[in-house]
Amino acid sequence: MPIMKWKKWFIAAITLIALADPTASSAAAASARLQPEYAQWGRQAVDYTSQEYKAEVVDYAYEGRYPSVDGNVEYRFRLWVRKASREYAIRVAVSVNPSTGERVGLKLTELQ
Repeated sequence: MPIMKWKKWFIAAITLIALADPTASSAAAASARLQPEYAQWGRQAVDYTSQEYKAEVVDYAYEGRYPSVDGNVEYRFRLWVRKASREYAIRVAVSVNPSTGERVGLKLTELQ
């Protein structure tokens, strides 16, 4: 019987240590810091394109960050979309105001 009490105390101690671990509570914050700066714009590009084309986005590639003439920055993505049996590529340009971090425009261009 004393062995059973020891096991219960051991499990309770391990549980308390796991709950008190500061790295466990900041895992979400660490994940957000590890994402590249274009990640949120890529998600918006995928969501907008799938809604606009009523199609499945099969894959996407980040093409880069480009300065705009109006002082904004443009994040470009190439998305591969499948609708019925047809697959095609679409370039999505997300314009962002660098000082506020807000999206100011989104442009879709179907590629050949």
